[in-house]
Amino acid sequence: MAESLNKPLLVLVALIQGLLLFGLKETVIYEVWPHDVRSAELLLWSICLCVPILLLLSLNTDNFKQTSIGAAAFAAVLVLIAGYVGFQLEPSESIYPSSMLWIYGVTLAVLLFKVTMYLQIWADKQPLTYAQLFLYSWRNTILVALCLLFVLIFGGILTLWAGLFSVVGINLFREIFSESWFLFPVLALANGLAFVIFRNLVGILDTMSRVLRALCQFLLPVLIFICLLFLICLPFVGISALWDTGRGTALVLWLQALILFFYNATYQNEMEASPYWKPIQRFISLGLLVLPIYSLIAIYGLWLRVDQYGLTVARCWAMVVTILLALFAIAYTINLLWFRANASDKFGWINVRMGLVVMALMVLVNTPFLDFRKATVRSQLATLESGEVSLEEFDVRYFARELGRPGYLALDQLKLEQDEAFSGRVAEAYRRWNAESVTLSEEQAIEKIRRYPEELEIPEALLAEVTPLASNANNSAVYVLNPDLNGDGTGDWVVITQATWNYVNAQHWQIVEGRWERKNLTNSISRPNTLNLAEAFENNEVSVEAPTWQLLKIGDTVFQISEEQPLANP
Repeated sequence: MAESLNKPLLVLVALIQGLLLFGLKETVIYEVWPHDVRSAELLLWSICLCVPILLLLSLNTDNFKQTSIGAAAFAAVLVLIAGYVGFQLEPSESIYPSSMLWIYGVTLAVLLFKVTMYLQIWADKQPLTYAQLFLYSWRNTILVALCLLFVLIFGGILTLWAGLFSVVGINLFREIFSESWFLFPVLALANGLAFVIFRNLVGILDTMSRVLRALCQFLLPVLIFICLLFLICLPFVGISALWDTGRGTALVLWLQALILFFYNATYQNEMEASPYWKPIQRFISLGLLVLPIYSLIAIYGLWLRVDQYGLTVARCWAMVVTILLALFAIAYTINLLWFRANASDKFGWINVRMGLVVMALMVLVNTPFLDFRKATVRSQLATLESGEVSLEEFDVRYFARELGRPGYLALDQLKLEQDEAFSGRVAEAYRRWNAESVTLSEEQAIEKIRRYPEELEIPEALLAEVTPLASNANNSAVYVLNPDLNGDGTGDWVVITQATWNYVNAQHWQIVEGRWERKNLTNSISRPNTLNLAEAFENNEVSVEAPTWQLLKIGDTVFQISEEQPLANP
């Protein structure tokens, strides 16, 4: 049954969202407030992105007051968490926001997803059951996906429109359609119309969700079979084989999460009868009963990593996911053992309350009460103070790039306690890749140039050419060597620059018509390991090797056999 919608209001909400996003985008371009205050900027972006979507999904003619109250409460929560996270990105001239914003965006999306479902039930005065929550979750997900598809198709039509007229020399439409002041409101209007269209087709949305749930019913026994088979094989291969992959914990968590998702998709409506034949139903119940074992495996793997290397933001998140899945697994196991035949009637009770736990968690991780960056700083500093990690091994770059303000303050304190070399590492870690290169003095640049061998005499003219490369602070090292590459008995000058972001570039320098010219040297490894490169120089592992295959020249075209893996036969 279609909802009674206030269509003009929904379109107006979408249009206002588009205009607000356009205004925020312009503040970034012109670098005016709130762009210069990250807490205010993040707060406004969060509200302008999330609150209108909440309204577009929830508003109808019967629940305006309740939905408005819920949206206002959600906006108040956003003020708290966005303000805090934005403050953790200060000072803006030093702190890299990308990784923190990505994590914040994911938590915000999960929070919006959960809040919308609970708000829809509360605003429409419906009973808070898992069946209703699951109905709204599928409906909202499919609705947003269809609206996004509609907007993309509409944008593609505009591109086609502009392209057709450009072919005949009329560029007016291309110029207009490429302007932000046109795109933001027009695409926002298209988005609002899409919400109106698809919210009037809830029957089709529910049919699509039933099709997807039918797929889940088929795939659930397959996942249970994999779960049990792997558990049977594990004692024979040893649990250490799981950790040798480097992603064993992640795979275990994915398996748990998929089983729980497919099980809830299958039993979302507290069905009176199972959709499976009784032996298969018991087989599935057995799979649920062993999920706590997988939780123990994941917890053990995480404990090993944390005990060996300390906490990181990624490990903190892995711990949260592991604990959440363990709570689900334990609750489901107790439910199955306690209620047995009537267990499926109680899963909804568990899921409704766990949904509230997830919502609370998404808020807490963006507050001082559960800040993983601060926990990571404390853990890593503890390993430094205990001597488990030396100052040379201490990951300054991780503190600078991933830990925001807590990492910045910690490094600031360490600079006061350590020598100038450490301060230089900190300054280099905070240097932006895309900012203008910081130029070192000539003396500093020459100190950075490393000769191989150490007694190598570099011609003054070449040294003058190489010094600007070394003066670029983005290059952490410059190597100059003089191997005989063409076998003529005289050395050839090679300059290798090593960038701070793990990039190596080698060039051959020679005098041509009285001036130095350079050509790039290619390597068989697309991304050589800079640490191994430096170690090779220290161990004198430098040699000239004749190529296995000569070059094939046809006219002016030169062919060389690639060292990559052989191609498949046609």
